[in-house]
Amino acid sequence: MTSKTFLAALLLGALLGGVPAASADKPRDNVITLMPSFWQVMDATDLPDDAARARRFQATVIAPNTALYGPVVQASADFSYEYYMEQLTPLLPTMREVDSRMRAQIDASLADLRARVGKPGAMTVYIAPSLFTSNGQVRVVDDEPVVMFGVDVQAYAEIEMLPADSRYDMRAYIAHELLHAYHYSVNEEMRHAANTLFDEKNPAPLYLNLWIEGLATCVSMSLDGDGSTERALMSTRLAQELPAVLPAVAREMSTKLDARSLEATRDYFWLGGERTDIPPRSAYGVGALVADDILARKGLKSALRLSGQALRAEVGRSLAKLAQQPATVDWSARCSRIR
Repeated sequence: MTSKTFLAALLLGALLGGVPAASADKPRDNVITLMPSFWQVMDATDLPDDAARARRFQATVIAPNTALYGPVVQASADFSYEYYMEQLTPLLPTMREVDSRMRAQIDASLADLRARVGKPGAMTVYIAPSLFTSNGQVRVVDDEPVVMFGVDVQAYAEIEMLPADSRYDMRAYIAHELLHAYHYSVNEEMRHAANTLFDEKNPAPLYLNLWIEGLATCVSMSLDGDGSTERALMSTRLAQELPAVLPAVAREMSTKLDARSLEATRDYFWLGGERTDIPPRSAYGVGALVADDILARKGLKSALRLSGQALRAEVGRSLAKLAQQPATVDWSARCSRIR
């Protein structure tokens, strides 16, 4: 398997992440970066090969950070750290550039979030190597949101998935994950559901997945966003391909609001879904349009607190409207003003 094929395979689920367990040593810092320790390993001149580099990486980056690796970032049982070191090599220049910009953008996005919707509850934010699990994910550990920005997967996304003309503009991507954390911090039901969104054993219903991801996608188009629909949707295809099938997809989703199956998650949310009649990650585009409709009626502060049957009804109402509209979308007019 080539390096590019290996990374592409990992990215099929890289936006989902694992399900965390509780952590007894939860950090209290606001933003924690593990990248200086990572770069010390990668830049070390006394390591003869990838095996030695992998051992030091485990000892100096993974082992001291048990609040992240395990509860939030979960590698598979057969994960090879030596192979990980090998696969990182072509990504390192882009990782350095992503890392150099990320902390400043996180601080700016947090400030914008506070200005728009008030001070969020407690959260912990990590900038870290994600072991190719995700470019960004939020999990709730000990009833508090923990955000992880994965520099390795984001570097791959910058090279292979995102528009080159806006390279390294991470405003929408960072705003998306921080909005998740804010959402979980102010809404108890969302907080309790956060770790089940894509869980194969105990999945959340489709309408909840659609709302949580759609709201973050929609808000990221405006909330400190970069004005690029492609970057907000994390796809160069979705904005162009979704409108033609939007009414049909909305009708289909309307009949599956309570679906709790791996198939529904795979078909609608995954980059590597098996269906060919709808574009990959369709749920992010449909969800953003659902959120746009609800936000127009409710405003952001009220929408963030929607839950239960009231939320389900709102999502169903918005999907019914999308099912009746023409198969065109003016993305520039959607999610453009978040109040």
